[in-house]
Amino acid sequence: MTDKNAARRARAHFALAIIFLKESRFSAIPLVMKRKTTVYLEDDLLRATKVAAARTGKRDYQVVEEALRAYLGLELLERVGTRSKLREDEAIELAYQELHQSRRS
Repeated sequence: MTDKNAARRARAHFALAIIFLKESRFSAIPLVMKRKTTVYLEDDLLRATKVAAARTGKRDYQVVEEALRAYLGLELLERVGTRSKLREDEAIELAYQELHQSRRS
């Protein structure tokens, strides 16, 4: 994949991410629901999670959620999405343009 194609795909993903974030922020029905799961952690990691939760006044799961969001880059997408000047229809148009262009290359 060339740098040009990678840049096009990145712009398309960015535009789709903006659409998702704007939809989830303004939708009457939340798109994301919380689900209970089991995660196995090493003792020292669990202890550090509990300490961080106690220091910040949060629950353990909130600390884990925040860490996962940061690690997966979701925090960054949310910050960028809030700064974006694109309207939803513009973001969709950009995403489709970049998708079609990347398929032609």
